[in-house]
Amino acid sequence: MKTYIKYSTLIGLITAIFLLAGCGKSHVGTYVLDNDPGRHLELKSDGTFLLENDGTQTGTYKIEGQTVTLTTPMGIVTGGTIDGDTITITEDGGKWTKK
Repeated sequence: MKTYIKYSTLIGLITAIFLLAGCGKSHVGTYVLDNDPGRHLELKSDGTFLLENDGTQTGTYKIEGQTVTLTTPMGIVTGGTIDGDTITITEDGGKWTKK
C-alpha cells in the first residue's frame, strides 16, 4: 500500500510539473517594428532569431526574466526588455510588437 501511495504521489507531482511548465507565456513568434511594420524579428523555438531590418541578420537569443539578449555570429550583442507582447530595444528604444 505504501508503494502505491509513493507512486501515486510521484505521478501527481510529475503531472503538475508538466502542467505548470505549459502555463508560461512563450515569446517565440514574429514581432514587427511599431514605426516600420515592414521590419520583422522572428524568435524561433530553437533559441535563434531572424531579423529582417535593412537586410537579414541571424543569431541567437536568450531570455532571462524580462530581459532579452540578441547575439549575432560576429559577437554583436543587443539587449532589450519584454513586457507582454512587446520587446523594447535598450539602445534605440525601438518597440517590436508580436503579431
